[in-house]
Amino acid sequence: MTLNDEQLRNLRAGEDALSREADTLEQVLYHLGDRLPHSLIGGAFRQQLMLQAREIPSSAAILPFGFELPLNCREARADLGISLGGGTRTAAHYEHQGRSGAATAAQAGLASLLQSTGSKLSMVQQMTARQVVLEYDIDTNQQNNSSAAPGVFIRPSPLSLLGGLGLSKEVATLTDAIVAVAGWGLDTAEKQQAIGVYEALDHHQRIESFGIFPSRKRGVRLAVKGFKNSSEIVQFLSRANWSVQHRSTIQSTVDYFVDDTAIADLGINIDVYASGIGPRLGLSFATKTKSPDHPQFWFDEPQQWKNFLLCLKEGNYAVPEKHSALTRWTPTPELLFGRSVALNFVRGIHHFKFVVLNNQVTEVKAYIYCMLFPRSSTSLLPDPV
Repeated sequence: MTLNDEQLRNLRAGEDALSREADTLEQVLYHLGDRLPHSLIGGAFRQQLMLQAREIPSSAAILPFGFELPLNCREARADLGISLGGGTRTAAHYEHQGRSGAATAAQAGLASLLQSTGSKLSMVQQMTARQVVLEYDIDTNQQNNSSAAPGVFIRPSPLSLLGGLGLSKEVATLTDAIVAVAGWGLDTAEKQQAIGVYEALDHHQRIESFGIFPSRKRGVRLAVKGFKNSSEIVQFLSRANWSVQHRSTIQSTVDYFVDDTAIADLGINIDVYASGIGPRLGLSFATKTKSPDHPQFWFDEPQQWKNFLLCLKEGNYAVPEKHSALTRWTPTPELLFGRSVALNFVRGIHHFKFVVLNNQVTEVKAYIYCMLFPRSSTSLLPDPV
């Protein structure tokens, strides 16, 4: 489901309501206070995250925004992610930034992408349903995080890039679109590698997102979903001409969680370079059973992550204080009263990712989300990004 004209008008009305409550996302986070646990986001990392959020308009909070949390280290650090919809007030902020005389290549590229997602004549808009995600790396060693370009992700409409449908041209289009955001020149070999990943998919597997990190080494981050077990992951990687040097860790990690929890969506993250697929692999686990276009997609069930969190604890994958905070990251919507409007505060867990390198799990990450919207505007809920 894309954002039609009526939904877009409602979304803008919600953005306007949030803008009357606060100017920046920093102010929104400040008012949320301890609802964002200090054991997950604390100390110097919380301060730096707030500085980054100062550069983002408050209207961003109406779409799902959230945090990438490393669970197997004691530092209470987090990266910040926000969702953008082409044609929204928040997107207009980034478009204006990208058109200024001081714009970097990455800022100009993002503005161009957002303009494409807001145009009904754009193939990118037709394929992505106006959905763009920004990921800000929070680095306490960096004086000003806002000077670093965020990672940018575009996500095809649900199930639009299933394997076996001969959609290599569409993969090429989205690869070109995401690469252009960073201001990088197009690379035919890199694009062919992305097409090769698509052509290695089975009919029930799909590419879920295309991403780039302009401030990092050049490459395209692909999220591939729809796997049923570890064997399917290994077989896919073999078809994609990747030397599966992490086979035993892939199998043991995936089997441990799939056998004992209700995993509804098993996936991997890979980095595609002109020379092939990089050595770093991400294993992702999600439990949502509602379809992405379901109006209640963002409302988690109270017991949805219970068994997964138990396995996380028993496997010693998370430090105790972070695990404890996640178990209290309640999915129950909370009513907050602003200066001029009552707001629903919704939160949940999106997915977990296990980073595998050198045949071992090196990082365990939780991706949590929240959003605020006027109490009377549940129809504002967008497609997931």
